[in-house]
Amino acid sequence: MANISLFLTANLGAANSGVSGSIGYRLVNTLGTESLPRTNSGVFELSNGSGIYGASVSIDTHFSGSVIWDRQSTSVFAAEEISNAVDTRYTRYLTDGRWKIEESTKQMVFYAPDNTTELIRYNLKDRNENLSFEEVFHRTKVN
Repeated sequence: MANISLFLTANLGAANSGVSGSIGYRLVNTLGTESLPRTNSGVFELSNGSGIYGASVSIDTHFSGSVIWDRQSTSVFAAEEISNAVDTRYTRYLTDGRWKIEESTKQMVFYAPDNTTELIRYNLKDRNENLSFEEVFHRTKVN
């Protein structure tokens, strides 16, 4: 599966400013399962004294769930549902990146905006559901 990079933020309040090393986040899917264990990698305060923290996070394009921020050893938390952000970014990737039809495999390949990272492949089929690149009426995702 392809990943996308999202810049996520949390406003923990000015009372929690200047403590970047103790701020972390984790990803929890809609079933309540932790998809990314707590980390503070790349976390920084956006503006000194603000208590607003951010990090660039690599997320699977099929992720659905929330980011949960915390200040270590305290009861300070913030949560945000990020499924829509993932969907929006993925849609942008599909429309901004190149795509090509491979004649040999009869597949359409979509790439991220860097034009090299493959996002998804589809088998192309004609009106009779036979693989085709000339008379395309259907597409099915390649797993």
